[in-house]
Amino acid sequence: METTDMDQKLEKQILIRSEANDRELPANLAQNPLFNRSKKSGFLESNFDCDLHKIIVEVTYWQKIQTLGFITIPHSVSKLLLRKEHLRILRENVMLIVRDYNNIIATINDKEKSLFKEHLDILDRTIEPGIRRHNWGT
Repeated sequence: METTDMDQKLEKQILIRSEANDRELPANLAQNPLFNRSKKSGFLESNFDCDLHKIIVEVTYWQKIQTLGFITIPHSVSKLLLRKEHLRILRENVMLIVRDYNNIIATINDKEKSLFKEHLDILDRTIEPGIRRHNWGT
């Protein structure tokens, strides 16, 4: 796995809004409910890099092997390892926000959206910095 561009992977936005996805899934995944794609757009998604998460998980095993002297952990990965717990907590908090926001959007109908438009606008303004300004590295 490439570890050279880890700083760039941390510069990704924290949140993204899902778009209506018209691409078809492969036949073997289309029937699986875990891979169902939403036809609605506007849901929130966490934008944490999957490869970065794999590196964090693998590093814990690398540390055990490093004590035996078989492997040395690159400096860039060691820097990431220092922030491992902070990133885990941040990822979990972001997922709480994503889950709650998506539950609100999924359960509210169009009539209720018009009634609560002001509150939904305040909610959107609150999460907007996570979409536009904040990233995983800061």
